Amino acid sequence: MRKQNNFKPGDLVRVVRADGWSLCQSPSSALTLREMPMNQPKFGMSEGDCRSLVDTIALITKVNKNKLEQVVSYRIETEGLHLLCKSILAEKYFEKVEE
Repeated sequence: MRKQNNFKPGDLVRVVRADGWSLCQSPSSALTLREMPMNQPKFGMSEGDCRSLVDTIALITKVNKNKLEQVVSYRIETEGLHLLCKSILAEKYFEKVEE
């Protein structure tokens, strides 16, 4: 069973690793985050081609929901970049930063 996080706008989160995988920003999808194994290239991309977000702090700026009020994705800001992360990836790789 997945852990359920209730992130809301204004929350600070840290991007973490899970089973050797983490989130990255790839050149092909400049605004969307993707999963990538940390130790090996994925589909011909090297780690240099894909900017890893491990251990970065991000601010949740918007929560996108569907008509049933289920969270679909999060809009985040980190290091001056505005990115989109699917909720299933956020549940896996985001840890809320405690104040």
